[in-house]
Formats: sequence, structure tokens, C-alpha cells
Amino acid sequence: MSMNWIPAFAGIQLVKLMANRIDCFKCSHFFITWDRRFPYGCKFMGFKSKVMPSQEVFNASGKACQTFKDKGGPKGG
Repeated sequence: MSMNWIPAFAGIQLVKLMANRIDCFKCSHFFITWDRRFPYGCKFMGFKSKVMPSQEVFNASGKACQTFKDKGGPKGG
């Protein structure tokens, strides 16, 4: 039996995760830093990271970011 298979439930979980993914670029708390080592930041939580803050939150807690706040900018550019 090959070890290169993914159980069906794991594939479903991945699809759900991608559908609920937080886009930090659309969040009012997100900012770009001047620090090349930690280029992304979250003002609300007060940290900088090598990866998107929402991914950092998910990696640490196993839950999607709960502090997302839409920038509410113009729609449909």
C-alpha cells in the first residue's frame, strides 16, 4: 500500500481551512514592517512575524484569527 494517499476527511478539512482563511491584507490591524526578518505585523495583537499574522495565530492556537476587522475600503476597483 502506498503512503502517498490522503484520507478523504483530511481533504475535506483542508478545503474548509482554505475557505475560511483570513486575508490579512484586508484587515485594518495588518501592517508591513521595515524589519526584513519579520515583514508582517498585527497592531491589535502587537507582534511582527515572518508569515502572515493570521497564519501565525492559527499555528499557535489551531483557530482562525478572531480579531479580523475589515478595512471597509472602496469596493470593485
